Amino acid sequence: MSTRQLQITIDARDPRALSALWREALGYVFPPPPGVELEPGERPLTPVEQASALARAVSRPW
Repeated sequence: MSTRQLQITIDARDPRALSALWREALGYVFPPPPGVELEPGERPLTPVEQASALARAVSRPW
């Protein structure tokens, strides 16, 4: 028996909103960065949260 791959491309006005919809619908959780251990029940930061945390860290005066 052979398998057949299928790829579907969907054009969206707002790709971020569409990806958030599917992430919620499928229950996808972003994996933590390599080398980071999370406690049970703890979740990794989403890319938006990571960018926000990085922006806050960079904007602090030294």
